Amino acid sequence: MRVSTVFATLAFIPLPLKATDISGQVFIVTRGAETIKLALVPIAAYKREDVLATVKAVDVEFTKTREKTANFVQVVHEAYKEVDTARERFSSEAKYQEANKFSALASDLMRLEFSARRRSSFLNGSGIYFEQLERDHRVVATAKTDAEGKFTMKIPDDGEFALVASAHREVPDNIELYFLDRSRQTTHRLDE
Repeated sequence: MRVSTVFATLAFIPLPLKATDISGQVFIVTRGAETIKLALVPIAAYKREDVLATVKAVDVEFTKTREKTANFVQVVHEAYKEVDTARERFSSEAKYQEANKFSALASDLMRLEFSARRRSSFLNGSGIYFEQLERDHRVVATAKTDAEGKFTMKIPDDGEFALVASAHREVPDNIELYFLDRSRQTTHRLDE
């Protein structure tokens, strides 16, 4: 099973001094240009400074771990290529017992690389930002999308806020994870 993650981000929302209704729609567009409306997705509003503090804290905490994991993935990948080359050489020389040993080692290295890549994807994905944001900061307002993916929420405070949401969708042989942080201006697709 492959896990796909989408992290979509838009812009901070400066709001007037009185309570403001915000409405929107949560949907994805597939590679085949199909629009899928996401129902029952929880949406949360956080203060802008809380989101920025969370991003900074997570980046500080995980920068070294991200680098070490990326280096580990590269080392394991290189080891796999060397072992696979040795397996091919022994196989072509009809040294099948040795080739089988290298084949088993190559298989173990492939599984290790897969696990390390999954860990790297998690460390570089948006899930850790969402976890820390939910753990460390107070939600200002919440809403949930309807069957058409539409929502409305009332922001009770003045200032700048970020709307965040995460959802998943199960498709044959895959689970797709989606994260929306309406506080930046880029869109990223991870874990493909």
